[in-house]
Amino acid sequence: NRPQLPSRRMIARLMCSLIAIVMLTVACGGDGSEDLAEKLAAANQEIKEITAAHDALSEANAALEGKIDRLHEENRESSFGPKYSSGPCGVFRLAGTELIKLRWIDDHRDDIDPREWVDVEGGVWWEKTGVDIGHELQGYDVKKRELNTASQRDPDHVQAVKVKEDRNHYFHFEWVAGGPDAYLGSKVGPVKDIISDMEGLLGASEYMYAGVLGVDDNCEWDIVLRAGNSGLETEIRKNPDGYRDHWFVSFWFKDYWECREEGELPTSSPIKYNAETDEFFTDCSEAE
Repeated sequence: NRPQLPSRRMIARLMCSLIAIVMLTVACGGDGSEDLAEKLAAANQEIKEITAAHDALSEANAALEGKIDRLHEENRESSFGPKYSSGPCGVFRLAGTELIKLRWIDDHRDDIDPREWVDVEGGVWWEKTGVDIGHELQGYDVKKRELNTASQRDPDHVQAVKVKEDRNHYFHFEWVAGGPDAYLGSKVGPVKDIISDMEGLLGASEYMYAGVLGVDDNCEWDIVLRAGNSGLETEIRKNPDGYRDHWFVSFWFKDYWECREEGELPTSSPIKYNAETDEFFTDCSEAE
């Protein structure tokens, strides 16, 4: 709740009351000019202190309102996470671990808006592309049940990010489980997976298996980044149509080898993207 400030009218009434009290005290206690001057000075000082306190409270209230507004804006922005990829290669989503594409009648024509076919029976549908992030990470010659347990289920988080103009969004995805107890049951898998999966923790307090599924100019999809414990940093920009997109800034990962210097291990290192060369690279200059 925001603090309620006293109004100017209330302060004015208080000032009048103080002056009236001083005048009444003088009238009842004598006509000494020195006493009157002291009482008026004390009343004036109290009025100044009340006014200063009101002004300070007003400034504090304005600062608090500004902070609340910023927090609301940050929360609104952070909660925005598009799940689909759109661009010259079409419209895509992740259905569990599988990449699917939106198809519609005459979708070979680039002047057709698929929304026009919504009410046409069979006019719009989702189609499997054959791309599966579990298999992209571990190989298509591995049967589904032979993939690590995390890769067999839906990722915990999926977000579409832009890396380059005139290219489809990439997909960032991650599986997360906090603490060893989370390995039991359905979160990651059965007890036997604790041994194999814990090796990927590398001393971290949280298991995370993450990656970025990217698409090139030829509309070929592939895993372009993968890491254990990691985090995605993005910034939000508005496109010419007024819609907002998350843009790739860096992909932070728990580093043990890439940016090692004289035996020192950084806590984490960022992977950046160079739009000119269309390559991701580890920026050791910003390793922490």
